[in-house]
Amino acid sequence: MRNVSLKIPSTVKEIGKRAFYRSVTPAYGGYLSLIVEPGSYAYDYAKKNALSMDLGETTILYTTCMNGDHDWRVIVDKEPTCTEDGYKSYDCMNKGCTATKKDTLPATGHKLEEYTKYEANSHKVTRYIYCVNCNYSRTEAAPESSHVFTPWLTDSQATVFSPEIQSRSCDICGLTETRKYGKKVTATMRVNVTAITLNTSQSSSRLKVTGFQRGDSVRAWTSGNSRIVKVTGKPNGTCVLTAGKVTGKTTITITIKSGIKKTVTITVKKPVVKTRKITKVPTKINLKRGKISARCKATVK
Repeated sequence: MRNVSLKIPSTVKEIGKRAFYRSVTPAYGGYLSLIVEPGSYAYDYAKKNALSMDLGETTILYTTCMNGDHDWRVIVDKEPTCTEDGYKSYDCMNKGCTATKKDTLPATGHKLEEYTKYEANSHKVTRYIYCVNCNYSRTEAAPESSHVFTPWLTDSQATVFSPEIQSRSCDICGLTETRKYGKKVTATMRVNVTAITLNTSQSSSRLKVTGFQRGDSVRAWTSGNSRIVKVTGKPNGTCVLTAGKVTGKTTITITIKSGIKKTVTITVKKPVVKTRKITKVPTKINLKRGKISARCKATVK
């Protein structure tokens, strides 16, 4: 096969799309050159269909991709975004071919995720909606929900002054509620003795108070006569009694915080002298009737 040149005058206004298809191509051993005038219909036809053009002294060679077998390559690659189309632009790598094409890549649309947030101590709910692929976001008001409370929990046990204190909180907004539950504990107290006898100047810790209920303790220890006996006590129910030098009888009053009172009688006396030994006493005394004798003298130790 050989190369062929064909002159097409500028008066030609129409050439069939496949007029030169498989006429003279590289596959058949030659090229087809069209002699055309710049700006003419034939010029545009040759350029569009990748044919050689002879423009007087200048020959522009286009490969014959007339059968559409272009060897495409990507020259521009713009990825689509959530809101904008992308595209791929191609040109033909065949020598002399100026064919191009462009493929549109549709916008992907937002990939949305969301979370909800509650205002503190409120059931006003806001939905936060955002796109994981771009900076798009928006907020929406969601319907308010009712409280979702935890079970009632004991904050403090019942005492002689107050019933049990309980609380619960809302899992959504954190609102806390408290209440008194049940009844107060009945106050009680016990003393281990009702009366104590002391010698003058003697100290004793025998007196004890027990049987307190939760929250209770001794508020006051009071002596009816501190000259007879003094008392130093503690809230836990223990005390020390100290007898004075004055003998007599009085009471110790114990008052606990819940108001109950108990009294204990305290007697203070002088200590009893116990005879341990008698000396200088004769073992035998003779007396005459009607006479007084002063011979008997005793020393008590």
